[in-house]
Amino acid sequence: MRELGRGINELTLDPAKGRTINFVAGQFAWVNFRGAIPVLDNPFSISSSSDELPRVRLLIKSRGDICARV
Repeated sequence: MRELGRGINELTLDPAKGRTINFVAGQFAWVNFRGAIPVLDNPFSISSSSDELPRVRLLIKSRGDICARV
């Protein structure tokens, strides 16, 4: 994860070998960090283009229950 600006972070996901994540422009992803961050599932904007597949980038803005943990 890298900070892009105050309160905005970018998370890059690399799916397991042979797997892809399919999406279209404007979609978001519900993500659960399974213990890494003790919060419920949260929606995050997909910021990558389909040209970058299988890698997917998410933008995370510090708000709500994720505010103090990102």
